[in-house]
Amino acid sequence: MGDGRICIRNCFTYNPSVSTSENRLARVRAIHRRSFERRFPMLPNVEMEYTWGGALCLTRNGGTPFGEIAPGVYSAVCQNGLGLTRGTISGKLIAEYALGIESELLDIMLEQPKPQSNPPEPLLGIGVRSTLAWKEWQAGTEL
Repeated sequence: MGDGRICIRNCFTYNPSVSTSENRLARVRAIHRRSFERRFPMLPNVEMEYTWGGALCLTRNGGTPFGEIAPGVYSAVCQNGLGLTRGTISGKLIAEYALGIESELLDIMLEQPKPQSNPPEPLLGIGVRSTLAWKEWQAGTEL
C-alpha cells in the first residue's frame, strides 16, 4: 500500500449462514499468519496489525448483475472476489450508464455474462467446497 503497509488476501470459506465462531476466526488468523510468512520469508517477526474477513459475493460463472435492473434502478454488485478494482470501475461505469454517458469500457461491462443460477443444496455446498479446495491446492505454498 502507499504508506508502506502490505495488504494480502488468501482465504475463502463457504459459509451460507453468514456467521462464524471465535474458533473459526482463530483458524483464519493462523492461516493469514502462515501465508504471510510463506510469501515474505525475508520479513520475519512482522507484527500483523489487522486481519479481517467479510462476506464476499461470487457467482458460479463469474457473471455480474450490472446494468439497469428495473426502470431507474441500477446494479453494479457482485465483484467475484475483485472488489477493490472491479468494484471501483463498476461504480464509476454504472454512474455513467445512469447518466447516459457512453464509452468503450461501459460497452465491455454491459457485454459481460449475467450470473447463472446456482444449484440447490447440498449440490451447491459440495461444488463450492470442492472448487475452493482445488484452487487452494493449485495455489500451493502461496497459501
